[in-house]
Amino acid sequence: MKTEKYLENKESLVEKLKTIIDSLHSDATCYIVDFLPRKMSGNRFFDLEEYLLKTYIDEFATKISNIVIRLIHYYPSKIFIVEPSKKDDIFYKDYLDKDLRNQPLSVIDSIIRHTIIYDVSSLQILINDSDKLSLMSINGGFSIDFYSDSMEVLELVMILVNNENLYFRKADES
Repeated sequence: MKTEKYLENKESLVEKLKTIIDSLHSDATCYIVDFLPRKMSGNRFFDLEEYLLKTYIDEFATKISNIVIRLIHYYPSKIFIVEPSKKDDIFYKDYLDKDLRNQPLSVIDSIIRHTIIYDVSSLQILINDSDKLSLMSINGGFSIDFYSDSMEVLELVMILVNNENLYFRKADES
């Protein structure tokens, strides 16, 4: 998706965020950040995921936070919480409908980790690579999607993901 005035005006971006996300979902290639090198399905996957939710989710959240914090320093970006799944979750109350990019890094880290560990919301990170937008979607738990057709951004994300001993692959690949 070509960069438009969306990244220039916070109000405009908040109002059009879902449109931008929908457009990236349909137009850009989807990749996933995963703890597995290849797709796994069935009971073996669910058994492993259940185990890792108890033993590895904190470490995974830290790794994803490390990736995001580095990535947002390379490119102009916007960070938004979308659709918190618990209306009574007071953790997010001060951060809704706001661009979080200019929050202190400790706050960004805390929000990322909270979203992953407690699986209570979706965090959308828009990345502006001069003429293209990319989207990192943190959906809670182990669900991390990345939508981009920018080779520059994809190459950097692959390096950052590899540095955290995670895997990056197209969503439809095994």
